[in-house]
Amino acid sequence: MLVANARGGSWYLRGGADFVLVGEGELTLGELVGHISAARGGEEAEAGILSIAGITLLHRGFLRRTSPRKLLQDLDVLPLPAWDLVDIPRYRAFWQERHGYFSLNLVTTRGCPYLCNWCAKPVYGNTYHSRSPASVIAEMRLLRERYAPDHFWFCDDILGLKSRWLVAWSEAVLAEGVRTPFLCQTRADLMTEENVAALARAGAREVWLGAESGSQRVLDAMVKGITVEQTRAAVRTLKSQGVSVGLFLQFGYVGEGWDEVQATRSLVRALLPDDVGISVSYPLPGTKYHEKMSARLGDKRNWTESNDLDPLVEGQFSARFYRTLSGVVHAELRVLRAMHALATLVRHPLQRQTGGRGRLRRAAGVRHAGRWLLGRVRLEAERRASR
Repeated sequence: MLVANARGGSWYLRGGADFVLVGEGELTLGELVGHISAARGGEEAEAGILSIAGITLLHRGFLRRTSPRKLLQDLDVLPLPAWDLVDIPRYRAFWQERHGYFSLNLVTTRGCPYLCNWCAKPVYGNTYHSRSPASVIAEMRLLRERYAPDHFWFCDDILGLKSRWLVAWSEAVLAEGVRTPFLCQTRADLMTEENVAALARAGAREVWLGAESGSQRVLDAMVKGITVEQTRAAVRTLKSQGVSVGLFLQFGYVGEGWDEVQATRSLVRALLPDDVGISVSYPLPGTKYHEKMSARLGDKRNWTESNDLDPLVEGQFSARFYRTLSGVVHAELRVLRAMHALATLVRHPLQRQTGGRGRLRRAAGVRHAGRWLLGRVRLEAERRASR
């Protein structure tokens, strides 16, 4: 048995794994499998395995870790993913049943050079390496010709950090005829007019930004490296190009109070993004935030469900407060977007406009008004109880 990308390894090895690959695993796995296939056993075979970088194993009863595997800088040396090993018909059926369309995932980069102190980077650290535009285009072409997806989901932490790469890729997408609607993640401070135009040209339908907070004090404490105004400007620029916007929001960072919570809610009300994703600040081991908060962690060290929304560090508000807050922010956004859509329909009742059906769907969001109003009452009660 083998485990990839594990930070330590002893738990897995003592649980029955033969090897743990530490760090990037592709070249390590290739060398290990090749060696095992060719080896005949004995001390020579053991010495050969110990010479392979990036492995942790139990050797003669002791935990051994070989020399570190250097990170790949040229990602084009790797072959395209083995998509033929995926059960695409079953995958397609699940997507279409849940979403009404079929999407496939791609990754163009590895790593992130920014310094957000709550973000865990056990493999890549602060490095950032990109595939070439030609390599990405080749995979897009393969997927389109073989599986005909309706949509791509670029899973990079940051798609197109380098403007020159992004522009070259977007132009190649058009030139090669592989333009496909897609979703991606990026940063507000990268959303220049040129970069947004390139994303739209390549087919961006939805872009998610890590806004995190409407409080500049919280952003600075996170070492996020952006300003609230940059988020505002990014949303305006993306919307001007017809690109939908999602905002990741993070509540519960140490020191956050009611004023900071309200600042984030005000930001959402002002920008009216198409969607929001809400979490609470989570002290992940290996991060600066965990180092700062480790002495304040209670008995609970992990979540049991993704919607737990428990900060794990004692703060001003309870986990129940943050769960209610999440519901209120989502409901408030749906209601305000519905009101905006209804106002547009009233002003232009006979005008047929692009996106008219979308406005009708948004207008239906008024059904969340009761949940929003009730949630506000509960939120205020839980805020008072947290004092």
